[in-house]
Amino acid sequence: MNTTDKYESPFVFLGFKVREMHFKINEQSDGQRFPLDFDIDSDFEYEEEIDQIKCAITLKVKFFKTLTAKNEDYPFNFEVVVDGYFAASLADISPERFKKMAEKNGVAILFPYLRSIICDASKMANIQPILLPSINVVKFIEDRHKSKDNS
Repeated sequence: MNTTDKYESPFVFLGFKVREMHFKINEQSDGQRFPLDFDIDSDFEYEEEIDQIKCAITLKVKFFKTLTAKNEDYPFNFEVVVDGYFAASLADISPERFKKMAEKNGVAILFPYLRSIICDASKMANIQPILLPSINVVKFIEDRHKSKDNS
């Protein structure tokens, strides 16, 4: 048995796309540096077929979400929405296990692509490149569940 067969995951990444990207410089900004304020949101859509299960994961990042042009001198407005696609054979994995893997592994696989897109787009806008910090995906998911439960 070769190493690939031995360690290959039944959870397969099919690719991603940038669904939406909006960037706008705040011309009223005095150019002062702001602490990087951003929010990440996620959504999961599942589709179960006869022999496989699929998932579309949406990650949305919005910068300076808590600020408004009326009361803050934010440097720019930036929002990115990325969709990632995953699948697995139902012969290899249960739907419950697939959903758990989508929440943790799917977000962990997709997040570096999102970080790179944001960094590249900010460089192209001729501002200091924005490098999102690495995140603890497990903690991120737990906090999302807690905030949805409290809503």
